[in-house]
Amino acid sequence: MIVFRDGLKKTNFPGEGLHCIELPTLGFQKADVPAYSVNDLRTTFIIENLKAGVDLVLLSQVSGHKRLSTTERYLELAEVKEPGKKQKLEEL
Repeated sequence: MIVFRDGLKKTNFPGEGLHCIELPTLGFQKADVPAYSVNDLRTTFIIENLKAGVDLVLLSQVSGHKRLSTTERYLELAEVKEPGKKQKLEEL
């Protein structure tokens, strides 16, 4: 599933199952996901990790957010009421 900044969620996209790290290497056209930006994939990464219970501080640091409040904004988009405590990131 890809989550766009405006909250739109899309599932079953071409290229599903590829790791986010591989997409820039392959190029979006080769991966057949031309309508998605790197920021859309980043948003998806943050949201999926929040849903998986990853610690908000860890996710904020990995995402490069200067303020924790920036990462906290994703809680509502992820439909998560309380951040998790897991110290291990999930693969997409």
